[in-house]
Amino acid sequence: MKNFLTVTMMSLGVPMILMGDEMRRTQNGNNNAYCFDNETNWLDWTLLKKHADLHRFVKLLIARRRQREIGHEQQRVSLNN
Repeated sequence: MKNFLTVTMMSLGVPMILMGDEMRRTQNGNNNAYCFDNETNWLDWTLLKKHADLHRFVKLLIARRRQREIGHEQQRVSLNN
């Protein structure tokens, strides 16, 4: 999980993470749960205490992402050069 979050947060562009990824929230395989009003879609706040180490790690990744220089990102990146 930490490897996935590190690659996502340190990559160029907008990181695509969902609410609860920082505390290992799952929808049990349902990737289209927007229409459910049940425990599948509810956020279980007890996960924050249970996975506090991962939450702290994500906060550090966000802080690191904000600190990095973005000058190289203003130029077009291409794999064909």
